Amino acid sequence: MKKAIYAISGDPTTNGHVHILKRASSLFDEIIFVIADNFTKKYMFSKEERVQLAEDIVKREKLENVTVKSCENQFLVNFAKEEKVSYLVRGMRKSKDFEDESELFRENKSINPEVETVFFIADPDMHGVSSSLVRGMTTCKDWEQEVIKKVPIDTYWKLKIHKDEVWLRNYLSERRDIFGNLADVIITKLMEDTRFYHSVSHVVDLIKKVEELDVDEDLKGKLKDVSLFHDIIYDVNSQDNEKESAEFYSKFMDISHLDVEEAIKATALHDSKNELEEIFMDLDLSTLGANTLDYKVYMVGIRSEYAFVPWDVYKTERIKILNSFISRSKIYKTKNFSQLENQARANIQVEIEYLKKDLDPFYMKV
Repeated sequence: MKKAIYAISGDPTTNGHVHILKRASSLFDEIIFVIADNFTKKYMFSKEERVQLAEDIVKREKLENVTVKSCENQFLVNFAKEEKVSYLVRGMRKSKDFEDESELFRENKSINPEVETVFFIADPDMHGVSSSLVRGMTTCKDWEQEVIKKVPIDTYWKLKIHKDEVWLRNYLSERRDIFGNLADVIITKLMEDTRFYHSVSHVVDLIKKVEELDVDEDLKGKLKDVSLFHDIIYDVNSQDNEKESAEFYSKFMDISHLDVEEAIKATALHDSKNELEEIFMDLDLSTLGANTLDYKVYMVGIRSEYAFVPWDVYKTERIKILNSFISRSKIYKTKNFSQLENQARANIQVEIEYLKKDLDPFYMKV
C-alpha cells in the first residue's frame, strides 16, 4: 500500500490545495493531509480551526482515502517516518517554487533519505491562488465575490465568519449601554459549529440590510434587535428555537421590548400581525432573492445544517418548503423588498429543479 503525506499550513485551505490533494488521492492508496503548525508563524486561524476546516473539506469532496492530522514544530520527513509513510506530495505553482522546493528536497533527503518527494504542477488556472493572496483579498471591500472563486465553500464560510465576528463585536461594543456584557455570550451562540447558514454572518447581513431601509430610527433599532436575537437559539432538531430565542432576549436584555419578543416568536410560522413583524419576515426571507452565487451558498449552507437527514427525506421535505413559497401570491409583503420577488421565484425554481435531478447541494460546486 502506497501512502503519502500532503502538508500545508492551511491558513486557509484554497482551491489550489484541494486540486493537488484530489490528484494525489487518485494516485496513492492513502493520503495523510497534514496541517503543519509552526510556533514562529502568526496564523489567521488556530491549529484546531485549520484542522477542522481540512476535515470539513475532505468530507465534502468525498475523499475517502484521505485522513487529516496535524504536525507541530517537527521535520516533516521525521513525521513521515513515524506514520510509516514513504512519499511526500508537494505542489508547485511557478518557477520560484521550483527553487524553493529543490532546496527543501535536498534538506529532507539529508534528514531522511528513505522518503521520496512527488511534485505536482498546478493547473494554469491555479497558478495565482495562494493562502496569502486570499487573506489579503479579504481586507478589500466586497471581497466575497472574488474570494469564493478561489477557495472551497467551507473556507469561504470560515473567512466570512471571521470577518463578521469582528464586525459584530464592534457593533455590540458601541452599544454597550444596551447589550451590557452580553457580547461574548451572543458571539459564542452564533458561532456554534453546527451553524452554516444561520451563523453570525446571517445576523450581520440582516443588521446591515436594516441600515439601508427607509424606516424611522425607532423601528430600525427594533429590527436590529430582532435580527440579532431571532436565531440566538438554533438547534435543527428542536421545534422551540423561536420561543427559546425570545425567552433569551427578554431574560438577558436589561431593557427589552414586548413587540421585539413577539416578533422573534412570530418567525416560527413567518406570520406577521404588525409593521415590525411584516418587515422582519421580508428581511429574513431576503436571501431567497439574492444573486445567483449567494443563493447557491445559501443552498449548500441549509443542506449542511441538515446533513444528518437522509438525502431522500431532505429532498422531499425541502421541495415541500420551497413550493410553499412559490404558491404564495407574494413572497414579500412590504415595499422594502418587493423588488426581490422575481429573483426569489427564479432562485427557488432553480433549487427545486436541482433537487428533482437528485443532486445533493451538500456537494455542490459554488
